[in-house]
Amino acid sequence: MNEEGENEWIRMEGTSSDLPSIIACIPELVYEVLNILPARVLYTCTQVNRLWYHVATSVLRKRVSCNTIFVQDRIIEHSDAREYCESLYSKPSVVFLFTYDDIWLTRRDKPRRRGLERQLVKSVRHLYDELPDECQLLGCTTEKLIYNLPESFPTGPVHKKRGHVAISFPEVSGVKYHTVHVRHLRHHSRDWSRLFRFTVNHPVKLAIILALPHSRDMIAHIASGVRETFGEGVTILGGVGHDRLFMDGTVRRTRALVLLISGSAFGVRAGFLNQPIALAEARTDFYEPARTMIRELEQENFRPSVALVFTSRFVHRGNSYFSSAHGIFRDNFPAILSGGFYSYGEFCMRDGEPGRTVQSCKEFMKYNSSVFCVCGYDKTAVAS
Repeated sequence: MNEEGENEWIRMEGTSSDLPSIIACIPELVYEVLNILPARVLYTCTQVNRLWYHVATSVLRKRVSCNTIFVQDRIIEHSDAREYCESLYSKPSVVFLFTYDDIWLTRRDKPRRRGLERQLVKSVRHLYDELPDECQLLGCTTEKLIYNLPESFPTGPVHKKRGHVAISFPEVSGVKYHTVHVRHLRHHSRDWSRLFRFTVNHPVKLAIILALPHSRDMIAHIASGVRETFGEGVTILGGVGHDRLFMDGTVRRTRALVLLISGSAFGVRAGFLNQPIALAEARTDFYEPARTMIRELEQENFRPSVALVFTSRFVHRGNSYFSSAHGIFRDNFPAILSGGFYSYGEFCMRDGEPGRTVQSCKEFMKYNSSVFCVCGYDKTAVAS
């Protein structure tokens, strides 16, 4: 090789080695590459340089994807939690965790009971440790789990008496999530705003209340406080777990937890599937109210993303006729990502329904009922 050809080869070699660094500095190409990566990888990409930080953050904010996972084992290992977090397509702001708790078999077996409690604490902590910073983890124990993955179970929801169900709510620009821990009502009934401490530019759209059986009456009191503070435009959903509530990596025997969601980019529709009784008797499709909620949300330019289901073991369907929830939630269920649990009491107040006093809110606390709540995000505010 002559001298001129050797110099040309050296120039070509230097150009090819610099090619990856050049590509990494072109915003359009960086966006195309990062757009196909899962959320957990994008967290690492934000630490490369300033360009990658802005591009990765932009990709995460444009994604609106709710995820549901079911873990069959008694305990959620770090590997299970890591796999779940790596599968998330968007950055989660809130994760609901519903866990099966053996009620009757361990009531008198104290050693076994203590062992299961230690496993529960480890599961909650393992999942919380793998979640991104500032992500809230909420949930409760229950006697039975229910979840629906349309692509995996086309025949309808799955009912499980063992395992864990996790449901994620994504981080979306303009949507705020705020959690409140309620221990007692001694002072809060005088000034609820001091308890909630939630001041936002946009009105609160949804309040989700989780309570334990010994404090289920608190749901009506908290609902009254929510209406007094934020008005009658708030949809309130309530469910009663077994004997433990989860909050940010800890397992508690607290009275109640409240999640407030606000933002113009967030939409919600909720209601009882078997109420009113007179209409429930005449309906041939038990899920007709749920389909109506989904259509209403779509008509308001929201994309339905996930649904929460709180149901009793036996559901009242009129004329003293009760159906097993295991038999009801089967075929012809709406094809939407769903998750929930078997509750010891169901509460639902739709936006616009009158009621600010405790007595008026108590009328919306039902038993032997099923509550369906569909949540969505504005189609124009975020990209799919």
